[in-house]
Amino acid sequence: MLNLLFQRALESGKKVRTDTDIGRSTASLGHAAVSLLAERRPELGTATALVVGTGELGADVAAALARK
Repeated sequence: MLNLLFQRALESGKKVRTDTDIGRSTASLGHAAVSLLAERRPELGTATALVVGTGELGADVAAALARK
């Protein structure tokens, strides 16, 4: 029963992302943080950054910073 519930939840999430504007916006908290920072600090492209933290969020922030 739980397996079916999770399958339906994933299917619903995919449908919402493809059928609405949600799929066009930021996909991760790290990316959202860097996007907000870039809006407020246009010199971000030439800045040096130190990411303090570990795990998936730290990796997301570091990757988003590297892309900027």
